[in-house]
Amino acid sequence: MLKKITVIIVILIVLLVTAWTYINRDGSAWRYINRGTTEEIGDVIAEHVSELYVNIADHAIMKKGKLLNEKYKIEYQKLPDTLYTLEYGEYLYPLFYEDHKKDEENNWFSPIDEHDLEVFNKNLDSMVDIKNMKYMVQYLNLVAKKAVSPPVYDCSGCIFTDIDMFNTYYRDEFSSYGMTQLPLVLKEKIIEFYNSNEGQRFRYVEKGNQSSSDLIWSGNLTGNEKTDYAILFKDGDNELEDNYLLVVFAGSNTGYYIVYSEKFYDKVILEALKTNVDVKEYYRQIYMNADDFVETANDGIVLKQMNEVDRVLVYNKEFDKMVNYHLRPSVDIEKEERDKHEENDVNEEGHEHEEGDEYEEGYEY
Repeated sequence: MLKKITVIIVILIVLLVTAWTYINRDGSAWRYINRGTTEEIGDVIAEHVSELYVNIADHAIMKKGKLLNEKYKIEYQKLPDTLYTLEYGEYLYPLFYEDHKKDEENNWFSPIDEHDLEVFNKNLDSMVDIKNMKYMVQYLNLVAKKAVSPPVYDCSGCIFTDIDMFNTYYRDEFSSYGMTQLPLVLKEKIIEFYNSNEGQRFRYVEKGNQSSSDLIWSGNLTGNEKTDYAILFKDGDNELEDNYLLVVFAGSNTGYYIVYSEKFYDKVILEALKTNVDVKEYYRQIYMNADDFVETANDGIVLKQMNEVDRVLVYNKEFDKMVNYHLRPSVDIEKEERDKHEENDVNEEGHEHEEGDEYEEGYEY
């Protein structure tokens, strides 16, 4: 009887060890390649960490901590100060080191789950997707030896969020490359726009062979040091037609605000007035309700549509908004308007004459 119990206990231990090995084998090396697919990650994360965070900062890096053991000074000095540059939407795993004194000024995070360090060590040379984490892995190996303090998560404003918040507000709305590269303050403004009455049915959608360069314009419209953006949002209520809402966001010291919006019912191409040639800036001269070419003080957004005269949006500082100009001399525009009025007058006179003739023909003398 005792022998049977012993055999059962041994079997249970073997099963537990096997299960633990499988979890570690399917650890963060796999999660790193498939980051963002939380449904697939499932309970594997829950086995290792109590909380999972996501980097949403515009710029975030992992830096070296302090050298604690002079024996490893050469290895420590060979590593660069910046161990790893984090991308938007990349996971941050809390680090737990009982043998290290907690530095209250820094949070201990890593793009690698400490439980999966062994997996990374084994696959670092064979897996192309994680080779850029080489320095991070080497440093965490030193941390495990108590040779150095844990790495430092350094970012602009140190902005990160938990996985649930990220999935609710950021993941789907900023999944394409162009949208991930937008500043965080602009992402927050776009979320606000999506929740407004005007923007609730519009979303950023790359259709067919479109890319972010076709739908997102960036440059300096207002003359300050902030980058301004123009984004074409597609009407989600009409999937078949090319119905868009162009929204221009101006940057300021307090964030982004909307300075222009316009609906389009056909494809529109966004171009810039400014071009760079041999490090020199050149601005395309345009007509601004005048008969002669004028060079703008800052960049402008050129709007091109099929069978339409090109237009350009130029920022007006006095009214703090974008002004719409046709890329034609004012004399041509005035002549076209006169011709239209004359044509309308002729049509109206002809219509009256026809009505009069019909009356006379029907009149009995």
